[in-house]
Amino acid sequence: MRGRGLLIAIDLAVSAKTVALAAEARGYLVNAVQERSLRFAPPFIITHEELTGFLSALEEILRQG
Repeated sequence: MRGRGLLIAIDLAVSAKTVALAAEARGYLVNAVQERSLRFAPPFIITHEELTGFLSALEEILRQG
C-alpha cells in the first residue's frame, strides 16, 4: 500500500481492471491505474459505515479472485 491522506494505491496479485469492474458493479468507484494497481480517492467526508462497506466489498471481490 502506498499513498498520503485518503489518496491510496494498492498493488494486487490479480488484474486491477477486473477488481475495478467488480467494485463498480457493487456501486464503488476505484481506478485501475496500472495492470495490477488500484487507486482509491474517497471524499474527505466519507463515513465510517461507507468505508467499512467498501472494505467488505473489496475483501469479497479479492476472495472470489
